[in-house]
Parts: sequence; structure tokens; C-alpha cells
Amino acid sequence: DKVVYNGLLLVCARDKNGRLRDGFAILDDMVAAGLEPDAYTFATLLDLVSRRGADPNDAAAVLDKMLQHKVAFTTTILNANLKILVKSAENGAVGAEEAKALVARMKEESKVSSDLITFSTHMEILAAAVKFGKATREDAYKVINSCRSSNLLPTDSMYASWIQVVSHEAFNGNATAREGLDALNAIRHWARGKSVNPKLYNLALACVAKAASHRKGSLHDGQEILEAMTYDGIGMTAVSLSSFIQIAKADHNRTAADEAHIVYTEAAQSIKTQRVVTMMISCLSRAGQRKLARQTLEDAIDSGLTPNRFMFNAAMGACSKGEQVLDMHSRMQIAGIEGDVVTEKYLRLAAKGKLPSSGVIASNMPLASKLFRSAAPKTRDEAEKSRGGPQSPGESTGRK
Repeated sequence: DKVVYNGLLLVCARDKNGRLRDGFAILDDMVAAGLEPDAYTFATLLDLVSRRGADPNDAAAVLDKMLQHKVAFTTTILNANLKILVKSAENGAVGAEEAKALVARMKEESKVSSDLITFSTHMEILAAAVKFGKATREDAYKVINSCRSSNLLPTDSMYASWIQVVSHEAFNGNATAREGLDALNAIRHWARGKSVNPKLYNLALACVAKAASHRKGSLHDGQEILEAMTYDGIGMTAVSLSSFIQIAKADHNRTAADEAHIVYTEAAQSIKTQRVVTMMISCLSRAGQRKLARQTLEDAIDSGLTPNRFMFNAAMGACSKGEQVLDMHSRMQIAGIEGDVVTEKYLRLAAKGKLPSSGVIASNMPLASKLFRSAAPKTRDEAEKSRGGPQSPGESTGRK
């Protein structure tokens, strides 16, 4: 009976050697036996397509078969198709337009309604497609707004996808920090006093950092998010602290670095991880505060944090004299920490009497050269081996 044929289709879908042509052969046998396929039959065929490369053309062929057999589209069928588009979007094959067209087709031909899975999967498509320029923050906002208009509450993962879409556009210089902030504030407004997932604040901070790298965001934007976190009772984490420091680093000025250092100093010791310390040293060094940058390394070690090569490399980049670079490298060796190509670069600069950045080190050149020859990797192979609610949120977040 039909259950048997649907069971065979399920086996075909789960068999790694099963192909769509095999599924269609089973479908033909079912029809030849006088049995009519149902929505489950075609949902299983779509599952097969999803497991075998998620080709949108294969999915379209399944939908055509549905129409031939006059099987009505359902929300389950719609969601199965969208799952296929997620995988295609991850490969850059489809984007917002294809997802929008599929949803529209289902609604027009069978009056299929969207559920929370529909909207959530749609957002997954956009989060993947934006990396290939095939989705925008406007697309993301429209899906979020459509979900809310359907009296459904968007999930945290949907909100995360929204901010990620804005963030990726900021990474390409196409969105501002303000747009990331507007998205976060809209989410906070819609929460109506309920708690907001802390991950969303971290994503917003990362968005600001990316925008700041294009001079489309500043430390002020980051501070606004920290204030929102405090107001909402969200504690700072290593991720949020690292992102905030990254924003200050992008600002590339002493005032921003000072502000970041204040936040860093007041933060709990438990979130001052190796990555955070490395970021703080690099930020201070870039702003010209080399001495404070090196002291940050010493303070971290004194607090009990085990240093790694990234921390030492950042501190080398903050050195003002050749002897300091060589001393840092000596401490790395004593600690049993192997350097990498960055370490090698700083040692080479020290040997030439140069600072890690522009300038000349007032150092003992012969001493530097001698120590460099004994400490630096001898060959390129050795070096490679050692590399170890806003107002009108749609307008503010939906601009192209």
C-alpha cells in the first residue's frame, strides 16, 4: 500500500547512494500500482534532494511532479523547500529573491501559510546569501516584520540572523554601526521588558566593530551598547569586551584607547582572557601608548594569566627599543613558547634597528644583530613550521 511505497522513499532518502531518479522510479511504481502520492510522499522526495546536494532544480522538479498529481502544497512542503535553499545559499547559488519567490508561489497557488519554521529558515537563507551579495538588511527586516505581522514572535536565532546580515554588510562597508544599533534596539523594544539573549548584544558589538573599520562607527556606538547591557542587566563577557576593544582600535586615537582601557581595567578578571589581553595590548600600541601596552602584558601575567605567543607578539609590537623586543623573545623562549612568522618579523626589524611600526629604535645595533641571529628561525621552512524600540526600525535598518 501507500505506506510501503512511502517507506521505500524514506529508505532511498536515507541511503547515501540514493538519487532523485531512484525516488522518481519508486513514485512511478506507486502510481502504476494505482496508488496516489500524498504530501508526505513529496516531502520525502524533497528530503532526498536536501541530502544529495540540495540542487534547486531538483527541488523544482519535485514541485512539478506535485502539480502533475494535483497534490496541494502545504507548509511542510514549503519549509522543506526552504531548507534546500539554505544549503544552496551557503554555496552562493541562491539568495533573497529565490526565497521570496518560493514563498510567494506557495501562497498564490495553494494559499499556504507560513509558520515560525518558515520565517526562521528564510532568515537562515538570508544570513548565508548576504556573504555572496545576494541578500540585504532590508530583506532581513522585511522577514522579521512579516513574522511579527503574522502574530508570531521571532526566535532568538532569527534576531541573530538579522544582526548578522547587517554586520556582514557593515564588514563590506555597506552598512553603518547605527543600523546595527537600531536592529538591537528594535529587538529590545519588542521584548517589552522580557530578557533579551545576551548573544544579540555581542553580535551588535561585533557589527559596530566592522562598521568602525570603515569609519562608519565609533566607540560612542559601542558605549551605547554597553549602557544598554547594564540597563538590561546583561553582564559583560570576554566576547563583548574583546569586541569593544576592537571598536576602540578601529577608532585609532588615544582617547578611544583610554576609554577602552578604563572598561578593560574595571572588567572582571575572569573575562580577561588571552585574546582580550592581546586585543588590549594591540589597541594601546596602535594609539601610541606603547608603555601602557607593555604594562598590560605584565599586569595580566601578575594576575595569574598564562601568556601565549599572541600576547607576547602584541607586546613586541608595542616595544620602543630593540632590546625590549629581544627581551620579550627571550621570555617567550624561557616560557617554552614557540614564536611564529610575526615573531620573526619583529626580530628582523629589531636587528635592523627599526620599530615594529614606523620609526627607528635607539638601540645597540651590533647587540641586536647578534641576538637576532641566535634567536630567529634560520629558514623559511623553520618559520612556517613554528606558525602555529528605534523609531521606524524598517527605515533605519532597511536602507540599501
